[in-house]
Amino acid sequence: MNKKLFAVSVLVAGMGMSSMAMASPVCEAQKAAAPDLVGARDSDTAIEEVYSAIDENASSEASATVLKESVAQIYADENMGLDAASELILSNCESKLGA
Repeated sequence: MNKKLFAVSVLVAGMGMSSMAMASPVCEAQKAAAPDLVGARDSDTAIEEVYSAIDENASSEASATVLKESVAQIYADENMGLDAASELILSNCESKLGA
C-alpha cells in the first residue's frame, strides 16, 4: 500500500462512530481525508485499492459506505479539485449520517 493510502487508512480507523450525536466528528474526519483521496486519484491509484483500505480500517460499515460513495464521485470527476472534493465529502456525510 502506498503512503497516501496508508494515511487514509489511519484516518478512517478513527471513524467508527455512527450515531447521530457523533456524526459531526466522523464527517470532519472524512473531510480531512480529501487531500489523500484526491492525491490517490491523481496518482492513478486504483479505486479498488482505496475501497479496500477503507473497508479494512473503518470500524463502522455506515461511515465506510458513505466515504466510498464520495470516493466514487471524486474518481468520476477527474477535474474535481481539493476544495470541491472536501465539500462533497462533508455534504455526503452530513446528509447520510446526520450533522
